[in-house]
Amino acid sequence: MTKKFQLVFFFAKQYIIINLMNLKKNNILTLSRVLLTPVLLVLFYMDSTASKGLGLVLFVFLCATDILDGYYARKAKTESQIGQVLDPVADKIMAISVLMMLLDFQQISRGFVWVVFVIIFRELFVQGMRILIGNSEQIKSDLGGKIKSFLLNFSLFLFLINLCADSQVIALDKIHSWAEYTLFFSGFLACISGYKFVKIFVAMLKKEK
Repeated sequence: MTKKFQLVFFFAKQYIIINLMNLKKNNILTLSRVLLTPVLLVLFYMDSTASKGLGLVLFVFLCATDILDGYYARKAKTESQIGQVLDPVADKIMAISVLMMLLDFQQISRGFVWVVFVIIFRELFVQGMRILIGNSEQIKSDLGGKIKSFLLNFSLFLFLINLCADSQVIALDKIHSWAEYTLFFSGFLACISGYKFVKIFVAMLKKEK
């Protein structure tokens, strides 16, 4: 290895280390949602009550990271472009993965399956907008979007309880009904906020012409 190559390698390594440290400081909680989502799925696919219980705990932890990463970023005033892009992507990866798993486990009644696809379409559409036109202030999540996300996560939490709880201990039928109705309201809000994003997207396209 020549001295010139060693020098280039050294500076490249230092650059990577510095960027990884910055990523860890500002976005480690967000990144954990992406990295731990496959673990969450594996735990629920394992044929064990204990593993499903751990999966439920992990889901709650991942939802908590969604609150904490924003809180710490605002408190330390360290919101970055990477974090602004990664945060909604992490949310969507986790939510869509769990929704597809619930469909696979036939936890969602046929009458509510359409709600799942409405939510997935909305999430992918909004993320596509962010990729096309950048993370503009106009397409940042508003109050309606935050309520939608809260209801969706709460609905997923109830569905997951239904997956791992004992029917002799709690009334699973009631929990399942609450989960589906909460999912419906989340889908309703997804339609409203999605329509708002469509209007913003169309307006931006007209300005560019």
